[in-house]
Amino acid sequence: METAEIVGVGSELIRGETLDTNTAEVAASLRPYALEVWRTLRVADDPARLAQTARELWAGARLLVFLGGLGPTPDDVTTEAVAAGLGLELAEDPAMRERIEAFFHERGRTMTRINVKQAVKPRAAAWLPNPRGTAPGWWL
Repeated sequence: METAEIVGVGSELIRGETLDTNTAEVAASLRPYALEVWRTLRVADDPARLAQTARELWAGARLLVFLGGLGPTPDDVTTEAVAAGLGLELAEDPAMRERIEAFFHERGRTMTRINVKQAVKPRAAAWLPNPRGTAPGWWL
């Protein structure tokens, strides 16, 4: 059986301010794909630690899932940190930027400059849609 590892990202998880329910949900969703979740862990919103975690785990698991840290605020550093840890080039996707702008427009709002970072992913990655908000995920 192939293995998966899940990393919950967020200082609020480490401090106990937020209960991590996403990890359990993702772990359960992987069962039908014959993926055994070998390990789950939580990492603070720290770029160096996230980069180190990505490097260490990348070699071992068939699937590596990072949850959190994809939003527009300064503490949302998952994309940049994982890309740095794996030596991946980042690029803005104009089509995704348009989708995010449309999300705001449909709600009568204007997208702010801080949301542009949500349209950035590693060049080699593919998007994972987010039906609940503006921060899409990505996979390699």
